[in-house]
Amino acid sequence: MKIFTVMLAMIIASMATPAAAYDPAPDSNIALAQGEWHGELTYNDYSNPGSLVSIPTRMFAAMSSPTTLVLQLTFDDGPGKTVYSYESLTFEFAADRVRWTSGVTEPEVLDATIVANTLEDGVRTIILERLTDETLIRYTLELSAQQFSLATHEVSDPGDATFRNRYLLDRP
Repeated sequence: MKIFTVMLAMIIASMATPAAAYDPAPDSNIALAQGEWHGELTYNDYSNPGSLVSIPTRMFAAMSSPTTLVLQLTFDDGPGKTVYSYESLTFEFAADRVRWTSGVTEPEVLDATIVANTLEDGVRTIILERLTDETLIRYTLELSAQQFSLATHEVSDPGDATFRNRYLLDRP
């Protein structure tokens, strides 16, 4: 009888579904960014002020945690010249902060404040700002199921915004 009870207990224990410790889903504010994107980077050519340059750009975005968006960018910078960029943005939505790490060889870490986060007609708009010694830098991320846009502007004291660059990417 004792052996039967032990065997029955072992069978029942082996049938029990273990409680899995699943990681949380990606944050809904940035989850749409995941995947492959194609488009262009347009930037203000400082060697020829006021002249805009556009280069073909591909991006792959993934989540390394529920609130960390990792971007791998590839730029076609002319015949035989491919340039790569690696970015990591860790969002702390409850604290209205973002830590942005740019580059691998000599990483630059920037801290920015989330000043707006809205969802309208399927477009998530997140506006980040950071103050440097000279000026305010504003980043505007607009994200939908089919389009990724990230624009950077320098904002002067009277509030005038000067265009620096913009990624405008679509799903292939």
